[in-house]
Amino acid sequence: MLDVREILKSLDTNDKALWLEHRTAMRRSFMSAHTTVLGIAKWDENDDAFLDLIDIRLALLFDRSGRMQQQLDKVLVDKTDGNKIEASIIGMSQASKMLNSWPKSNV
Repeated sequence: MLDVREILKSLDTNDKALWLEHRTAMRRSFMSAHTTVLGIAKWDENDDAFLDLIDIRLALLFDRSGRMQQQLDKVLVDKTDGNKIEASIIGMSQASKMLNSWPKSNV
């Protein structure tokens, strides 16, 4: 799992501020949309997973740009880090469940 503290340590002061600004904006937007559409009472583990995915995708952007100072003894973020979360979110969504239950003869 991605450790946000390690990501922040790997960024210079300006990039750290930029990362935190975008992380907060994206999380705020998702949480606002969720609350407006479903209400906070329907928050579940997939919503938490999506917030983790935001962290991973942002870290990958900074890594691709060369702005993260990688430590030789550990990989801070890998291209595949979000794959399991994405599969879990997609696999658990109501739309996916409905599509999978759709009779194959009607397609």
